[in-house]
Amino acid sequence: TTSFKCWAERLEAWERSPELERELGVWTALAARAAALSPLPLDDPAAVDVEATTADCVVHLDPERTRALLKEAHAAYQTRPDELLAAALAEALAAWTGERAHCVAIEGYGREAPFPGADLTRTVGWFTVVHPVLLDLATASGPAEVVKAVKEQLRRVPRRGLGWGLLRDRPDAPAALRELPRPEVSLNYLGQIDLLLGASTLFHVDPDPPGPARSPRATRPYLLEVGAWVRDGRLAVDLRYGARHRRDTIEQLAADLLASLRRLIDHCLSPEAGGLTPSDFPAADLDQRALDKLLGEVAAGSAGGLR
Repeated sequence: TTSFKCWAERLEAWERSPELERELGVWTALAARAAALSPLPLDDPAAVDVEATTADCVVHLDPERTRALLKEAHAAYQTRPDELLAAALAEALAAWTGERAHCVAIEGYGREAPFPGADLTRTVGWFTVVHPVLLDLATASGPAEVVKAVKEQLRRVPRRGLGWGLLRDRPDAPAALRELPRPEVSLNYLGQIDLLLGASTLFHVDPDPPGPARSPRATRPYLLEVGAWVRDGRLAVDLRYGARHRRDTIEQLAADLLASLRRLIDHCLSPEAGGLTPSDFPAADLDQRALDKLLGEVAAGSAGGLR
């Protein structure tokens, strides 16, 4: 399989490719919009936001909805669990800030190979990709529109964000990319830990705390870090915050996020839910309005034929 060294060399070669160059317009447009957004509200703007002040607020989804999130809810809009989680986060942030658009750093595994023949299934290494995404609910008024909007915003990201860091860190990168501040919020869906370790006799989760991963004196990378995973049949969502926010503020945000996720899952399981979006037809040049019109004409034609 592909070694870490070989992967790094191919990634370096891809950085100079015309294919990556074509992504530049997407990231430049995102950076321009993100730079105009309002910052998060702070409870204590003067507080020193270092790792030593970090605290966690963890909430859990009930087992029934967790099972639905993993196995059933996707059918309505062809979504992934992380997309519904991002939609719930977008709604919770909107309720907190009063703003309908937020720039969020999405963290992913980074193992989606853009190179023919690359295989990382047996390669040990840190391939994590972090990239910004604009979660914009300006035109979304109900659960169906929220799910569709966030799904499309996430799927418009080229190659799950692999090119963002490469383009931003180039010496000739546009100023809009180089000067864009790091998003204040991050989101990382770790998946089903049960699935990874449930049947393993070689590995298990250590019940003892692992200790700090960063220096207590280090500046926190984000004001709010949202991590989520499934273990023992329940989704856990961890909101990690620092000294600039009070616990009651983050507890309310966590409650709103969980309530939104429940609503979105319940909607996806309801009889009236369902619909396709442009990313379901990647070869067609359609926006949501044109797709809805086309599907409506198809449905009307089918009904006419049945009569």
